[in-house]
Amino acid sequence: MRLLSILLTLFWFLPAFAETKTYDVKGMHCGGCVAMIKSKVCKMPGVDACHVEMNKVVLTGSHLDDQVVSSTVASAGEYSVTKISSSEPASANPETANETAVKTKTTKSTKKSSN
Repeated sequence: MRLLSILLTLFWFLPAFAETKTYDVKGMHCGGCVAMIKSKVCKMPGVDACHVEMNKVVLTGSHLDDQVVSSTVASAGEYSVTKISSSEPASANPETANETAVKTKTTKSTKKSSN
């Protein structure tokens, strides 16, 4: 029972160490390109969440290696990663998460009042 408790505690805090990275991809022209890259990148070890859209791949995981991601994208066809942006998880810095929430609410309020 104690072991189960420890494992559940570790599992609960594991996502707090995940990071999200956005990879700009050159060479994508259609939905087939999106599907091809998604079929390769989303199956990589260490990827917890994967979103692929035209010219962009967003990955969340605990051990994202930019070189491995770039080579995996290239292996899907004639594609290349041109830019990598990293963002820290919201749970890692609650102050930043709160600021983002406030900015989002302010932006929505401003849009509503201007209509």
